[in-house]
Amino acid sequence: MKKKSYIAILCVLLMIPLVMAVSFADNEYLKAPENTKVTAGETLEFSVDLKTIKESEPGPYTVTLTIASSDPVPSLDLQEDMEVTYNSSQETYSVRSEDIGDTEELHFTVVTDESVKNEAEYKITAEISTESDTSEESFNFTVTPKEEETAAPTEETTAAKETTAAKPAKEPKPPKEMGGSDDGDAKEPQYKGSSDNYLKSLSVTGHKMTQKFHKTRNTYFVELEKTVTSLGVNAAAEDRTAKVNIVGNNNVSADMSKIVINVTAQNGDVRTYKIYVKYK
Repeated sequence: MKKKSYIAILCVLLMIPLVMAVSFADNEYLKAPENTKVTAGETLEFSVDLKTIKESEPGPYTVTLTIASSDPVPSLDLQEDMEVTYNSSQETYSVRSEDIGDTEELHFTVVTDESVKNEAEYKITAEISTESDTSEESFNFTVTPKEEETAAPTEETTAAKETTAAKPAKEPKPPKEMGGSDDGDAKEPQYKGSSDNYLKSLSVTGHKMTQKFHKTRNTYFVELEKTVTSLGVNAAAEDRTAKVNIVGNNNVSADMSKIVINVTAQNGDVRTYKIYVKYK
């Protein structure tokens, strides 16, 4: 009887890794956006669900995101505030389990480049690497160029303008004091100032960022010697009415220190750029 019990326990123990592997492989963790076709300059959001991985793999793991594309390469930003390792030669972004902690889902934002002139296809791959297994999932998205803001006039548009010009102007309504009415008059929206919160240039004094600056790219990396503890960051706003605030450049003593550049538009809208410091 004891022999049968030992055999049963042994079978159960042997099945545990198999169950764990199946549950990890059979569950989709990459949540692609519903709309996978965007216009140049727009953003695309997706996430990586870590619940299944945490339940099946108690050991350390790494989440690696890869963008397969040609230039211009879009920017990938992690919404959670944690350390990200960027590989400029392979265009990969990696996050380790010790940095993820208790977070059960990672949210990413892709910022497409406004300079895209022709329709372009991109592929994002999420790779989960554990001590016992590696799994990949991916999705494709398309970026289309912006439409021209002004079009050449046609015969129809010219004729319509001439017809409109030929119509007599409406007589102004009498003021309210003389029996007039304000009913039906649309209220003009109040102008709160420019909404332009882009940078026109961003650089680090004496050092080269691993990615070329573009105003729609929000995340950058710079490699430094360990003796460097502060950085000169040069950031100029595209709109002269916008205000630029730089935080963290005077204390970069730790690996993967983050420098934050906030650009506040005249109307109060804020855009954030980040520079991560990686020691050689």
